Amino acid sequence: MSDKLAYTLKQAAEALQVSYPTMRKLLKENPDLPRFHNGREYRIPCDAFREWVNKRA
Repeated sequence: MSDKLAYTLKQAAEALQVSYPTMRKLLKENPDLPRFHNGREYRIPCDAFREWVNKRA
């Protein structure tokens, strides 16, 4: 288990091994992708993100 509670978009992109623009596109095209706003930036809860990815694998 990771010590982090949430990823930035850049960290989520690195975890999926995709580019930052691809991660933004995934966020835009998948309203079921877990996320929340932290000021002007999105954060993605780590555990929920892993579950979301595993459902699509």
